[in-house]
Amino acid sequence: MFSAIYSALALLVIIIGLSSFQKTENVLAVLKTAAIFLFMILAVLVLFGILTEHKPTLHLPNKDHEWMPLGPLGLWNGLIYAFYAFGGIEVMGLMAVHLKDPKDAAKAGRVMLIILAVIYIVSIGLALLLVPVTAFNENSSPFITSLEPFHLSIFLHIFNGIFIIAGFSTLVASLYAVTTLLGTMSEHQDAPACFKQKDPSHVRWSSIILTAAGLIVSILLALFFQTHLRASHNSSWSYPAVHMDLYSVLK
Repeated sequence: MFSAIYSALALLVIIIGLSSFQKTENVLAVLKTAAIFLFMILAVLVLFGILTEHKPTLHLPNKDHEWMPLGPLGLWNGLIYAFYAFGGIEVMGLMAVHLKDPKDAAKAGRVMLIILAVIYIVSIGLALLLVPVTAFNENSSPFITSLEPFHLSIFLHIFNGIFIIAGFSTLVASLYAVTTLLGTMSEHQDAPACFKQKDPSHVRWSSIILTAAGLIVSILLALFFQTHLRASHNSSWSYPAVHMDLYSVLK
């Protein structure tokens, strides 16, 4: 249900129009950046013992395996998060056509990458100083994990809310990119002609409908795999059983 509401709100932002998308992304970008800076400030205060009764023990890597505990494969798996960075670059490229001087796009891209690299390296470095690397897992944000031992519950709730907003920002950006690129490809005859049609409000309904259909299918498949495939570790079932389960979900 939450995924459906989340997706519907994202589609609503796209339907309202370009100005709505720009305003939404601007506000969400400020919130996400503020959250990272808030974490950096809290981490420094914790390291100096200002928010705690005593200074915490610093967890500095002092052995070779501690620098890369999961080896090269772990580093490779971590690169999946580069998709979040690509999402930001993707939006910058799409919005570059609306600049007064399109040549500023390259400069803006370089500045954005440098600033983000510094912010994330510093923030993740602070998180690694607060708790051992073994404390981190895929089920929780590293920022939340690093602050949990210090009982800063109110800030943990704030971070959870902002991370949900961050995911919404990424979803909106991806939907905008898909609908825009599909329309552009159609105009260049690289996609069916129906996708380049716009109504008087400049909304590409055909592209949005196709995107919505893809979202619905992905949500249903996610529900199916989460509910049924996890049970495969405790019981045995055949491919026909999987098909029947999938049919029941779709029904």
